[in-house]
Amino acid sequence: MSFDSSLEFTQFILDEQVITGNSLGTGVVFQYPGYTGLKISASLVSPYQNGAIDGWAVLSCRVSYLNGIPRVTVFVDNVKAGLPVCDGLLLVFATGASQ
Repeated sequence: MSFDSSLEFTQFILDEQVITGNSLGTGVVFQYPGYTGLKISASLVSPYQNGAIDGWAVLSCRVSYLNGIPRVTVFVDNVKAGLPVCDGLLLVFATGASQ
């Protein structure tokens, strides 16, 4: 019996990264060439720390495909606001589905 995750809507953990907000700069990109031609999904938890977040910039993430290579970009929308940046936990999943 074979298992086709694209039919079963299953996601397998591919990568986990802790992003330190004060080291993010204008953004960071993670590429997954081993999954070329396949779809991935990403989930970002920010803030990934204790305490209140009033007056903090929160991280965002975006999945894109450059020449078929999946990539996840982690960024801050309001980087020019001069706010301290929250930390984040990025989880990337392989879906098994074709692009």
